Amino acid sequence: MARESSEITPPSGLRVNRQSTVPVHVQLQTQIRHLISTGSLKSGMQLPTVRQLAGFLRINRNTVARALADLQQDGYLESRQGRGRSTTNVPRPWRLSKYPSCWRFARARATVFRLIRRNPAS
Repeated sequence: MARESSEITPPSGLRVNRQSTVPVHVQLQTQIRHLISTGSLKSGMQLPTVRQLAGFLRINRNTVARALADLQQDGYLESRQGRGRSTTNVPRPWRLSKYPSCWRFARARATVFRLIRRNPAS
């Protein structure tokens, strides 16, 4: 098998703490989400492969795959066959889920807040 010729480095600041009570995949999700929202990872920027990230961080590939899949579902990453994963614009809160039940909940919550603002309790 041929090795990749380009040298890919991990996004700066990605580290996991195995002694933490926070699961490793959640640590990774939080850090990548933070890098995207602060602009350290710009929109359209390509991420290293699951295998490369797992090697950089010395964690299991399934853990990395789970974290990236969750970020993709939340709208922070997009994946294309043969092109890998890349970052997207920071998603709007109402677009975080594909599930209509979440949309209904968000709409209901917005309605409640709107009613509270109109009629504050004295």
